[in-house]
Amino acid sequence: SVSIYPFLNVGEEVVLNSDSQLELTCNGDQELEWVHPIQDTDIFNVISEKPKGANPYYISTFKVEDPIPEDTGEYTCQFKNNKQMQKSTYVYVHDTYTNLLVDIPIITVNVSEPLLITCRTTLPNITVALSHIIKKDVTSSFEFDPREGFRKQHAAPGDDGIYTCSTLNSSISVTIFLIDPAASTPSPPEGSVDPAPVPVRMIATAGFNWLLTLLVVALIICLVEGIFLYKITKAYKELKWFAS
Repeated sequence: SVSIYPFLNVGEEVVLNSDSQLELTCNGDQELEWVHPIQDTDIFNVISEKPKGANPYYISTFKVEDPIPEDTGEYTCQFKNNKQMQKSTYVYVHDTYTNLLVDIPIITVNVSEPLLITCRTTLPNITVALSHIIKKDVTSSFEFDPREGFRKQHAAPGDDGIYTCSTLNSSISVTIFLIDPAASTPSPPEGSVDPAPVPVRMIATAGFNWLLTLLVVALIICLVEGIFLYKITKAYKELKWFAS
C-alpha cells in the first residue's frame, strides 16, 4: 500500500508559555521518529505505540513537561525508513524575560553569499530592530523572519562588524566576519578595535629610522662636547700665559 504523510495534532505553529506543557502527537502507517532542537535527552519524553486492533497507525507522542524559551524551534515527525515523508510544526516558548534567541553569536560569510543574523524571537509578533556599530539603524536593509532572524540576499563589503538585535526590553549582539574570496585574508569587522598587522618591511624601516636618529644624536653630543673641551683648553692656556 502507498503510505500517506505523517500527521500532527497541531497546526504549522504553536505558541506556549514556559509554564505550559508541550505535547505533540504524530500518526502514520510506518514507524515514526522526531527531529527537534532539544539537545538534553532528559528534558523530553517520547512515547511510541505500534498498530493494534482496529488502529492501523503508529502513534508517537513527544512531551516536554517544563519547556523553556530555548526550546523554541521546529519539531518534525518523520518516517524512520523514509525521512523525506515528514510533517513539521514551529513551537514558540515564551516567558516574561526572554524575547530573543541567538543561535550563532559569531558568523563568518563570504562576499556575495546570503547573510543571516540569527536573532530569533520567542513569539511570532515581537518587533525587532537591527543596528550596526558604524551604520546605526539597518533594519530596513534586511528581511526579518521571527523563526530565522535578519536575512540579506547578498553580503557586501561593509556588512561586517558588530550588529545588535533589540526589542523593548532586551538586546543581543552578533559579530559578522566577512571574507572576500578574491583576497588572501578576511576583511576585519567594522568597529573592531584590533590593530591591523604591521608589515615586516615597515617594522624594519622603523627600526632603521630609530638607529639613524640615535647615531645623529650621538654625533651632535660628541660635536658639542668637542667644542666645549676646545674652549676650556684655550681659556686655560690664556690664563696660564697671563699669569706668567
